[in-house]
Amino acid sequence: MQWIAITCLLFLSEPGWTGFALIPAFPGESTVKMSCNASPAQLPQTAGPWSRSAASQHWDAATIFEYINGAGEMYLAYRFAGLDVYLYTAPGRDDILVEIYEMKSPDDAFGLLSSDWGGDPVDLGNQPAQDSSGGRVPPHRALYGAGLLRFCARNLYGRILAYTETPESKEAVLSLGRAIAAGQENPPPPLWINRLPLRLTESWRLKPNRVCFFRSHLILNSVYFLSQKNILNLDQACEAVFAEYECNETSATLPPVKALLIRYPGADRARQAFQRFFEAYLPEYAAKRPGDLSAGFQDVYNIEDGWVGCAWHQNHAAILFECPDQQTAQSMLQQVSGEIQRVEDSHDGS
Repeated sequence: MQWIAITCLLFLSEPGWTGFALIPAFPGESTVKMSCNASPAQLPQTAGPWSRSAASQHWDAATIFEYINGAGEMYLAYRFAGLDVYLYTAPGRDDILVEIYEMKSPDDAFGLLSSDWGGDPVDLGNQPAQDSSGGRVPPHRALYGAGLLRFCARNLYGRILAYTETPESKEAVLSLGRAIAAGQENPPPPLWINRLPLRLTESWRLKPNRVCFFRSHLILNSVYFLSQKNILNLDQACEAVFAEYECNETSATLPPVKALLIRYPGADRARQAFQRFFEAYLPEYAAKRPGDLSAGFQDVYNIEDGWVGCAWHQNHAAILFECPDQQTAQSMLQQVSGEIQRVEDSHDGS
């Protein structure tokens, strides 16, 4: 008897944003292979009336697709290192599933959580980290809803699911989360997020619960679909952040402006991505693309969904989507372009 997982898209309460969540299936016969390995976190033997299995199931990059059929790409996109799975059982009660994903950096663990800010914030009692984002993202690193706890602690991303939610199972889930997070600090937001302006012009403000850090076009497409193909040449060597800005004018009913900021590992990669993006997304304007990105470039274009702004400077890129008019797009792009041009060549961009 094994445990497998299936994938579904999670639509949040606000329209226009799609995150991803993994929903484990009920146990059934399977030929999934597994190996056992020590968990990166020490879990208690019991949580209320639930007791854990004697050993974890361990999965790595080569075997994760056998455990999460169809969704392993999401974790590999965030530089996945390994997964330990525990099952807690209790007589007369449905099981509790614990998944502990070890990522290569705290940025990757944070990125997984940022792909979906839905749920109620909870405090797991772990050590707070210094947050230099200035309120660009929500302060909490743990979210609970409908029996599922999702959280990040240092370079760990955790999912703990009670198949039937009760007050008793909720307390057990939270106690397990506290045990995993104990001694682990909350990861600060990736420093690349600090390049997001808190406001775009005077009328548009950043929505912290609509900020997502990622490296892969698969994650980008889960929050804002561009293309089935990787038209921006994203991979694990890149750092990217997607955000939404809402109009704070009471008389306005405008859809959010979407902002995408990308740091590539080099100017050549940025140049190649720029050309591919234009050819795939703005083919009618492809002839206007510059040949040398090192000199910098910015312009706005009118398409069916509104105005698009593109700015490129060395190995940094910014794209704005769904701007309401040309003047707003130009003003916003000028502001964002100024931010990416101030980024230093050092990794932290500070």
